[in-house]
Amino acid sequence: MRIKSLLWVAIALLFTGIDIPLLIPDFLPDLVGYIILFVCFSMLASYERYFSLARVMTVPLMLAGVANLLNLVTNGSLFIFLSLVCTFLDLLMYYFTFSALARLADSFEQSDLRRPIDSSFIFYTAATVLPLIGELMPDIVPLFILIIVFLVLYVCNIIIRCYRQILLPVEVPPEPEEESAEPESSEE
Repeated sequence: MRIKSLLWVAIALLFTGIDIPLLIPDFLPDLVGYIILFVCFSMLASYERYFSLARVMTVPLMLAGVANLLNLVTNGSLFIFLSLVCTFLDLLMYYFTFSALARLADSFEQSDLRRPIDSSFIFYTAATVLPLIGELMPDIVPLFILIIVFLVLYVCNIIIRCYRQILLPVEVPPEPEEESAEPESSEE
């Protein structure tokens, strides 16, 4: 059950990663994603310590999600400051997540996953920064939306590949060995 948490991390990424400022209200609230992530990272912490560090990052992000839903901070310099802090914490959280996945890939000798995991953080960073650029250049926002969705879906795909190649084999219990003794037949 704990290992399936990694699939929920991919689902939570859809809540936190697709954050398009023009869609009001946010149809995938970040708060839901951060709650899912907190629970998942708690379950995955026993596999890799970086999941514990990622879990710590979710706490202030959940608080920011509550403030966002309640419209406590809507504009001004405090809003800009909090947005930058949340962006930094979000990137740090996913840095820890991808670091944990990379270490798991190394420990389970899945070197073919290392490059996609490393590139996933770069793609997620791009998906996080593009909305900020989109606010400066509103004429090309539709293009940015397509790119963001593509990048987030790519990263979700890599997380699911990690689940299938690294953690899924660990979760499946070994099949019980069959006894070689056959039932004795009574030949009379």
